[in-house]
Order: sequence, then structure tokens, then C-alpha cells
Amino acid sequence: AAKFLRPAVANDVLDIATRLIAVGRASHQWEQAIERRGETIFTLSVRAAMTDLDGTPVRVPDFVRSALEA
Repeated sequence: AAKFLRPAVANDVLDIATRLIAVGRASHQWEQAIERRGETIFTLSVRAAMTDLDGTPVRVPDFVRSALEA
């Protein structure tokens, strides 16, 4: 879910923070926030699934899980 809290305009300096919330067997969940001068202007929550080329869910590979949890 995305929440647009305030508008950003050209020449704004924005800070983007991404945080891993969870890694499941076949998915991972993230949160992002965009700030301008310390004020959060946008938030986003994403759940992404690992799939094969046919779109079938597959387990998160160990090398991916290790990188995400590092």
C-alpha cells in the first residue's frame, strides 16, 4: 500500500529509506519512506514473491536470503 502524504516538487532533495520487514519461504516484505527535510512525504509497503519463469512460487534461494538478511 502506498500513502502519498505531501507533494514533492522539482529541486526537492529527498531521502529514501528502505527496510526489510520479513523474509518468508517464497516471499519478502519491504517498507519504504521518502522524506524531505526530515518530514515523511510518502510511505510504501511491498510484498514480493519469488517465482519461476512460469509464475509459480518458488522458495527464496539461500544466496538471496543471506543477502537480504545481511
